[in-house]
Amino acid sequence: MLSILVIFTIIAGITHLLQSLWRNRRFLLAASRIPGPPGFPPLIGGIYQFYGKTDVELATALLDISQRYTSPVKFWLGPLLMVVVDRPEDLKIVLNSQHCLDKVDPYRFFRVDRGLFAAPKELWKRHRKVLMPAFGPKVVDGFLPTFAKTSRSLCRELERFLPAGEVNIQYQVEKCALKSICDPEAIQDHLETIIFAGSETTATTLATTLLMLAINRDVQEKVFQEISTVCPNPFEREFIDQGALSQLVYTEQVVKETMRLFPIGPIVARKATGDVQLTQVTVPAGANVTIPIYKLQRNPQYWGSDAEAFDPERFSPERTARRHPYCYIPFTAGLRNCVGIRYSWQLMKVALVHLLWRYRFSTELAMEDLQLKLSMVLRIENGSVLRIERR
Repeated sequence: MLSILVIFTIIAGITHLLQSLWRNRRFLLAASRIPGPPGFPPLIGGIYQFYGKTDVELATALLDISQRYTSPVKFWLGPLLMVVVDRPEDLKIVLNSQHCLDKVDPYRFFRVDRGLFAAPKELWKRHRKVLMPAFGPKVVDGFLPTFAKTSRSLCRELERFLPAGEVNIQYQVEKCALKSICDPEAIQDHLETIIFAGSETTATTLATTLLMLAINRDVQEKVFQEISTVCPNPFEREFIDQGALSQLVYTEQVVKETMRLFPIGPIVARKATGDVQLTQVTVPAGANVTIPIYKLQRNPQYWGSDAEAFDPERFSPERTARRHPYCYIPFTAGLRNCVGIRYSWQLMKVALVHLLWRYRFSTELAMEDLQLKLSMVLRIENGSVLRIERR
């Protein structure tokens, strides 16, 4: 009797599998035309390589797949089809497609199924419609006095660390960024979104920029010279206006190069709700498109043989014009780009003007010493403490 039950169960399982394969035959046929590594069959896929891993291990494994195979490349995460895309021509298609606006199922698997990374399409559309006016040019420019006030507050705070000669810059900058968005007269609603944009991402990028300047002291002095020309004596001004900030061309190149090497979101993903025709293959509806920004922005094919080096001249107007615009997407791009780009730029520029006018930063670390933590948010584990001295 038991053997009959076992046989019946096996037959039922096989029947269900065949029915599932038949129902999804179009999807599986399209998937079969996308190149992929061996050992990642449908249904089982490579889930055994990912399940139970930490966020860091998951992100590292995804980047490893993207580095070993030419884009686009597929692999199966159980029944989920993942398509890794990092060719600029394909990224332009994906990030501007109405079929690639939704969150990805594996974000829940990676334990980041909330917030800006993975808001469902309809919720994102409603929130974006409300938020866009709050991040318009005139509104953001109205924050400039607040940015100046909090930047000066940060400088006063840093004075305490001069006797010791070193400071945890990440921690101090995060406090400054948080103050800049919590002025009761300046903030109305959408607190969580603005806090993330103003504190988490901006503070980390600003702290990393200071680390890059501490490592590359010749670049730091060049930025200081530009600040001295464009915004002399910033502490004697009520605030730094947009006209002056727009002239900080080299300073902006430095921040862009920092974000190229250390994008806050090293991996982003979208769910294809309809077929998406790339330059060579079709991503079928139901697949998940993964974009390894970290790999893209360090790819020697687009950035040269010295892609791992820190060189702000990469973002000179001449060199930028020769590059595909989708080689560089630290804020993502297309239809679902970051609404707070202008806010972040203004805050970082104002803070850098005040910090570099008053202080000189240094470190014993070299680029090759930096220890990166690659998860859904990129961190530098050992670069928070810098030496500080008055100019």
